[in-house]
Amino acid sequence: MFPTIPEFFIPFIFVLAVVYGSLQVAGIFKNKAVNLIIAIVFAFFAASTGFVSEFIYSIFPYAVLLFIIFFFLALVKKSILGRVGKGGPPDWTMWIVLAVLILLLLAAGQEFINDIISPLGISGESLLWIVGFIVIIGIFYMAYAMAHPKAAP
Repeated sequence: MFPTIPEFFIPFIFVLAVVYGSLQVAGIFKNKAVNLIIAIVFAFFAASTGFVSEFIYSIFPYAVLLFIIFFFLALVKKSILGRVGKGGPPDWTMWIVLAVLILLLLAAGQEFINDIISPLGISGESLLWIVGFIVIIGIFYMAYAMAHPKAAP
């Protein structure tokens, strides 16, 4: 039995994007049309096979999380380290945004943090207070550095 449209569409697009991107990065075939045709064939095969579709649906939440992490790291590298590596001043705005995101992740994942550090004998709440305090001090320093670029290193 052929899968329904949502059951077919999501694995198809996912496999198409991954295979096409891999072929582009690998540079095996220089022609983009050849890469697209190969990716479409792989995507149709994967989406029409029940086992592959089930496997993709089972790993999809983890793959999405991994892609979000990679995109976030690429954004940080490009926007923060890109300017510093070229001899320019640090992009303090991006550092502040990163610090606020760290605070949000710490606040949202308190149960997860408790599970990880409970063998160390430290309470998750204590660790969150310490890390949060350090991050807030860092935010104040970065705001000061933005306002007084000559005074801050």
